[in-house]
Amino acid sequence: MGRKMKNIVALLVILGLIYWQQPPAVRPAYAWDEGSGEQNISPDQETAADSDGSWEEEDEISGGTEEGDTSEKTEESLDESDEKEPQGETEGEDKEDKEDKEDEPPIECFKTVIPPEDGQNGYYMTRPEAEVRHNSERGVTRYCFTDSSGRREEGGLTEKDGSFKIGRERFLEGSNHLSVWMEDEAGKRVEEYALEKTFLVDTQPPSVRIRTPMGAEAWYQKEVFINASGEDGVRGSQIEEIACFVGSQKIGSSKESSAGFLISCASAGGQAVPVTVRVTDRAGNIARETCGLYIDQRPPRTAVEGVSDYMITSEPVEVEYRIEEENAVGKMEAGARWEDPRGRVIYLAAEEWKEEEGGKSARQTLNEDGIYQLSVSAWDQAGYEGSSKGQVIIDSEDPVIRHVDELDGQYMKSFCWEYPAEETVEDFTSYTYSVCLDGRPYHIGENILREGKHVLEVQAEDSAGNKGRAEAEFAIDRTAPRIIFGNARDGQIYEEAMNFEVSLEDQEDYIEEIRINGKLQKTTAEKKTYSYEVKESRDYEVLVKAYDRAGNCAVSRMDFTVAHKQSLLNKFAGPIRKMLGVPVQESTKDQVLREQEETGAEPIRRGGIVLLGLAGTGCITAIIWRRNTLLLLAGRLTNICKKQL
Repeated sequence: MGRKMKNIVALLVILGLIYWQQPPAVRPAYAWDEGSGEQNISPDQETAADSDGSWEEEDEISGGTEEGDTSEKTEESLDESDEKEPQGETEGEDKEDKEDKEDEPPIECFKTVIPPEDGQNGYYMTRPEAEVRHNSERGVTRYCFTDSSGRREEGGLTEKDGSFKIGRERFLEGSNHLSVWMEDEAGKRVEEYALEKTFLVDTQPPSVRIRTPMGAEAWYQKEVFINASGEDGVRGSQIEEIACFVGSQKIGSSKESSAGFLISCASAGGQAVPVTVRVTDRAGNIARETCGLYIDQRPPRTAVEGVSDYMITSEPVEVEYRIEEENAVGKMEAGARWEDPRGRVIYLAAEEWKEEEGGKSARQTLNEDGIYQLSVSAWDQAGYEGSSKGQVIIDSEDPVIRHVDELDGQYMKSFCWEYPAEETVEDFTSYTYSVCLDGRPYHIGENILREGKHVLEVQAEDSAGNKGRAEAEFAIDRTAPRIIFGNARDGQIYEEAMNFEVSLEDQEDYIEEIRINGKLQKTTAEKKTYSYEVKESRDYEVLVKAYDRAGNCAVSRMDFTVAHKQSLLNKFAGPIRKMLGVPVQESTKDQVLREQEETGAEPIRRGGIVLLGLAGTGCITAIIWRRNTLLLLAGRLTNICKKQL
């Protein structure tokens, strides 16, 4: 129990020593700045200005144990504290030291001569000079100066009014630091008399760089985007602002070290637009860079004069090509693409250009028939293109009307005009046309069937006033040719050699072919009448095909028989045999008649044939006396009657 009490007592003693070793209450201390005529507030009590004008609170200096000491002790350290002298003896010694100090003069604070910042944000734009003076009869004024390269100079002042001066050459670009403090004779730092001063020096203006897409000598269309950047070095105050001006007009700014600006002012008279970039650093140093930019905001103006677009005339034309540009024309061309009536294409260039107020011009005379495509183009230095076009047609010829002459003198079954306008009329220009038939307006596509002579008339007038006319006469014929057989009749039987003829009623028609018993006879288009002699006893079939000029076709057939002379009985028996079905050699005509009867002739004709057969049978019965023949004839007659009924 006694040992524990000892430990507690030792701990209380240590805590008391720590408490008494703390510095006295914070008191304001001042360093007199002769240069500014103002008092410098000690950083231990007030805040010091930082590089950008704000104040930072200084770290409070501890007067206790060194860094790394701890306030807690182990049990062994507590045991060792028991062996220390009694607290009463220590307090007696401190009391004696305090009485001795009261007899000594107080330590006075040093003085500094520091010029105020002549730049912005706490920077010096010119190198300053500084001085530190020892103003006390006691103690030491300590100083330490470190430039921006890290070079240090330190020392102490003990004589009253002794000084340490820092020349301009010692202040380098960047951050330079001065520390000043007081110590007593024992080397103990007087914390309330201390000064920490940072000198921010930037005497050099920043560098400026301007970048353009194609360089400063190039021409740009409408606008150009430039990039401007500033560089202030490692020790510089760095970029505060980048601003861009066109002439005296500010077009933009940025707080970054690199910025882009859009320049849209146009050049005039081929002159560059002056662009200035101003870069300001945080210290207030300013740098400027100016360049000229060539900006063209519109293409050249062109025109084709002396003609109106799509003009049509029968007279020569004089054309004028004009170009206007506020800066400089790089390339130009003008001319006419001429297509003559034969379809040949030639380019006619305008070669002689003349300088005129506000631009250039060239003239060209056109006097040949054809279609002229006129054009003028110009390119300026920025690459803009301006162009104008026009068309003029010179037509001194009448419109050409086609296909009408093909109709003249023609024969046809019907008439219909179906040619469209572009196939009917040929001309370089637009035109109007009309179609008349027999003096009356004709509607395109109408079919005409009326036979007889007709007259077609087509008229056209082009835009140049030229007129054209075409006329044709034709005939419509829908009637087939008439074939005439001479010296022979259809179905006749001739008992001796005979001649027959074939001809046409209209001599303008022609016979295409003649066949006798299927054999093709020789014919010619020029011959209109054919004559044939037949001697051989047999049946004859004559087939004739004929055409007229309209294409109508006619086919005619005639059958006749050339036979030996017969007795009176055979002349009567022949027809009866046919009716009774007795096999006899039939002529071609008999076969045709029989086929017609089998396929259905008129009932009246059939009845007449039956009556004629009955009458003939009666006559034959009176003449032929054989019984078998009568029975045969009666049976056949009965069968025929049944079929006919």
